[in-house]
Amino acid sequence: MDNELQSLYLFKKSVFDPSGMLATWTCTSCCLWERVWCDGITENDKSLYLRGRISSRHDFLVINDVDTSFVALKELQYLNLRWNDFQGSLIPQFIGSLKQLQHLNLSTTSLSGVLPDFIGNLSNIKKLDLSYNFFEGRSPHSFQNLSSLSIMEPWKLSKHDAFFIRASFIKLSSSSCISVS
Repeated sequence: MDNELQSLYLFKKSVFDPSGMLATWTCTSCCLWERVWCDGITENDKSLYLRGRISSRHDFLVINDVDTSFVALKELQYLNLRWNDFQGSLIPQFIGSLKQLQHLNLSTTSLSGVLPDFIGNLSNIKKLDLSYNFFEGRSPHSFQNLSSLSIMEPWKLSKHDAFFIRASFIKLSSSSCISVS
């Protein structure tokens, strides 16, 4: 728990928070903070709901370098960073280390570049939303490792990538609803 608390404090220090979204992140029990949900038994952080608001010009986080912030959040199952500003950076590498993650929402976050191979490390992911970003290039072959994925929100793909991803998901045994346009 101490490592998780330190990780969240590091995250808070590494972002610009013009609207005070993280203002309650002050006491020594992160389970009492807004936007953090913990397991009632182990008190491990299970969910981070850090979504900005599209209706406000200032109700979002500006996220620069968070790669070291989340490494201790090994039990995290839900991460929503929608409508925050990654300022055109790549998907942060720490995402690939969150092996218990089941829901990941990075939509409308100004991410860019090539989708990284470490996305394939998210073997427990059930819902993945990468829509409304600026990705380019081919999709990683590691997407085939996402055997728990059941919902994937669309993002703009080349015809080759759309074919590759559809072919990859045919191999996924538990996929029931996959939307790729």
